[in-house]
Amino acid sequence: LFGGIPFIGDTLLVVLGPSLFLVGAGVIVLGLNELGSSLSPWPVPAEKAIDQGLITSGIFSKIRHPIYSGLICCLAGLSITTASVYRLLFTIALY
Repeated sequence: LFGGIPFIGDTLLVVLGPSLFLVGAGVIVLGLNELGSSLSPWPVPAEKAIDQGLITSGIFSKIRHPIYSGLICCLAGLSITTASVYRLLFTIALY
């Protein structure tokens, strides 16, 4: 759609895209690990989570919503790796 830049375009596809994807996946894993037993699929937190309070250590001290941030980072990396302008626009819309 926008044409290609010979060396820089290949570098984006081969290095930046997978790197963003891996960083995003790492942030998601760290966030899930830090939540531990407080992780719940329900809108109302488990009793343990209520007693524990707001988590402010680990990855949560740097990023308030690491799972969402990691997901957006993964999607941006996937968009760059697959050279899809539409995926990148959808990722920007999610942001």
